[in-house]
Amino acid sequence: MRPAWSKRVSELVAPEGRLVCLEFPTYKEASTGGPPWALPPKIYKHHLPRPGEKLPYDKDGELMEADIGEQKNPAGLVQIAHFQPKRTHAIGYDADGKITDWVGVWAHPKR
Repeated sequence: MRPAWSKRVSELVAPEGRLVCLEFPTYKEASTGGPPWALPPKIYKHHLPRPGEKLPYDKDGELMEADIGEQKNPAGLVQIAHFQPKRTHAIGYDADGKITDWVGVWAHPKR
């Protein structure tokens, strides 16, 4: 469903608007299923710039980044910020107390 999600999100973001994504859970193995489904930063990084495009995944549900070509979709979003929050929900910390969540901010490219 990620190609459909990325397509619809890119359609919903206004030309001068911003999309703010809380990237969670980033630590979960893709093979464990969901919900919640594993959503590491690479999912956003590759799907949002390529709305509606089917990307390659292996049998365990891992995105095959090496097999993804160059972005050519002008409707794609660009990342304008990416950071870890100073604090988050308790489930967003690993066993050592490190935050595993990320925040991504996306926009349409300036024309």
